[in-house]
Amino acid sequence: VVAVFFITRTLSRTTWVFAAVSLLLWAITALFWKSDPYSYLPDALAVMVTSQGSPFPLIPWSAYLFAGFFITQWFMQSNDKKRIATWFIVGGITLPFVIFTFKGLGLDTPWSGMWWSASPGSQLFRICGILLTWGVLYHLESWLTSSKTGRFMQEVGQESLFQQAIISERSNF
Repeated sequence: VVAVFFITRTLSRTTWVFAAVSLLLWAITALFWKSDPYSYLPDALAVMVTSQGSPFPLIPWSAYLFAGFFITQWFMQSNDKKRIATWFIVGGITLPFVIFTFKGLGLDTPWSGMWWSASPGSQLFRICGILLTWGVLYHLESWLTSSKTGRFMQEVGQESLFQQAIISERSNF
C-alpha cells in the first residue's frame, strides 16, 4: 500500500489504483486457480496464490484489502457521508439481485465451475454485505451512542480489549 502511494504520490490516485487492482484481481482469480502456478512462480509464492495451498490465498483475498482502502477513502473524503452511507445500504440490498440475475443467465465464464470461490460476482456479493452493514451502522451511530444498548456494546468492546491487553501483558513476563 505504501509503495503504491509513493509511486502515485497522491491519495486520490492511490485510491483509484486500488479500485482497479481489486477488480483486476477478482477477474483473474479463476485463471490463476485453473492454472498451475508452481510451473511459473517460486513455490513460496505459488502456495499463497492458489486455493490448494491456502484457505485464504492472496488471490483473491488481497483484493479485499485494496477494495477496503478504496471504499474507506471514498467514504472519508466525501462531504456528505450520510448520503454515501445511504448508497451503501441501497447498493448492499439491490446489487445482490443484479449479481444473481447475471449468474442465473448461465453464461459460460472462466469462473463458472467455481463461482462461489473465484468469481468477481461472489467477491462483490461479499462486499455488498460489508457495505450494507457499514451504511446501517453509520445511520444508527447517533442512536447507538445515546442508547443503553449502544453503551452496553461499547462497554463490552472496551472490556474485552482491556482484558486482552492484560492477558497479553501477563504473557510477556
